[in-house]
Parts: sequence; C-alpha cells; structure tokens
Amino acid sequence: MAEIRKQQARLRGLRTSWIEAGAPGSPLLLMLHGYPDTPKVWENQISHFSKKFHVICPYLRGTSHSPARWMRRYSSDSLALDYLQILDRIDPSQSRPVYLVGHDIGAFQAWYLAPLLGDRLERFVIINGLSHWQVRSRVTRLEQLFKSWYVFAFQIPFLPEFATSHFAEELTNLAYSMGGLVPEKRPQNKNP
Repeated sequence: MAEIRKQQARLRGLRTSWIEAGAPGSPLLLMLHGYPDTPKVWENQISHFSKKFHVICPYLRGTSHSPARWMRRYSSDSLALDYLQILDRIDPSQSRPVYLVGHDIGAFQAWYLAPLLGDRLERFVIINGLSHWQVRSRVTRLEQLFKSWYVFAFQIPFLPEFATSHFAEELTNLAYSMGGLVPEKRPQNKNP
C-alpha cells in the first residue's frame, strides 16, 4: 500500500483537504471522486498508480473535510478554482503534465476542469459520469429530475456537510440500494 499523505490548506477562505501519494516531481494524477464517496474510493488505484504518478485526490467540496459555507462555492467555476489551486500548490511552476480522472459527480467536475488545464492536460478519463451538456439535456425530463432528487437536496446550505459527516455509511448504503446494488458487507465492530 502506498504511503498516503493527508493535506489541508485554506484556499480562497475555506478549508480544503486532499490526499496525496507517490513521488513529488512525477506527472500529476488528479482523481475526482463521486458522491457519496470520499477519496478512499480510490484506495486501490492510489496504490497502483502512485508508483508512476504523484496522485492527488481532493475531498469533494461539501464533505466534512472540505466544507463550504456559501452556495457560490459549489458552482462549477468555484470548484474548478479549488482544483487549480491545489495543483498550483503542488506544482507551482505548472510544468508537470496532469492526468485527470473523474467518477460520477467528479466526472461532471472533471469535464469542466479539463479545458481550463490547457496544455497541461495529458490525458482525460471519465468513469460513469456525464458532461455539462449531457446533464443539461437530461434535466429537462421529469423522470430524470426524480432520479436526481439528491442533487437538489444537497444545494441546501450546510446539509451536505452535516449529512456526510454524520451519515456517510447510511448514504452510501442508500445509494447502493437505489441503484439496485448490494453494499459490501463490512465486519461489525463489537466494541462500543
């Protein structure tokens, strides 16, 4: 298992957290997780890719490690600025290539971030996610609006932070069951 370093900085007035692994100086692999996941979802990938990359996995804005206090901090522009500032802290010269991976809502954010990286973007991978254009075309359908209820619920200030810090496992299990999947069985801790 790769040595994972937890990082935190105050970016544009808000605490922002991410994890890193791999050798500083290597090409950058920026991995954006989905919801209700955390960077822990990338654990196996971090272990594998940190041998050749400097892996960076930010906590999605609104999770307990990267809270937001204002609605505008959830905008695509604001989220992209968060990611760009993390990259600038790690590679101030902006000389290393960036490999960008996005999953679920992280894919949505990756689609927005990719063109902002310009020539630094070396590769772009989307896993089970939609672009902004695809989302816009689908949210006009009533059926899709009902399926995406959680997106609207999490626009309520403080709700994402509260829910993910107090009910992360329950939310993950709910997402699995709504998707018709069986959550992975975890051993129960018998000690209170």
